[in-house]
Amino acid sequence: NEACCQCGGGHLTPTEFKYPDRRFLLGSDVTLAPEPRTAEHYTLDEACELAVYNLTFDSATGVVSSVPGMDKPIEEFTVECTVTAHPADGDFFEAPLIVVVEPIAYESTVLIFGNDETYDALSPPGFG
Repeated sequence: NEACCQCGGGHLTPTEFKYPDRRFLLGSDVTLAPEPRTAEHYTLDEACELAVYNLTFDSATGVVSSVPGMDKPIEEFTVECTVTAHPADGDFFEAPLIVVVEPIAYESTVLIFGNDETYDALSPPGFG
């Protein structure tokens, strides 16, 4: 009876989530979403500085994205925040959010080079 979630027993734990480990190219749009989406709403820690870099946070979905119509930063940056998921059952979970924008970026954060492997760097908007 101690492990019965239907009858109120057991130990309920919040569902873990994370943000993908991605790097973005200077001048490109930023979009990051929690995986999996686990909550009814999300909040950021008070020290989070997404707005400094013209990024916005959707508290209903947990999605971070570039603000449409605003200039994109012209220098590389990294911003780190803590996102808290607030599900209906009240068991919240926190995860780090790290946004990295660099002058050179690749589709993958891990590159494995072999004899015949090549990786093309992403092209900035308007180049390629």
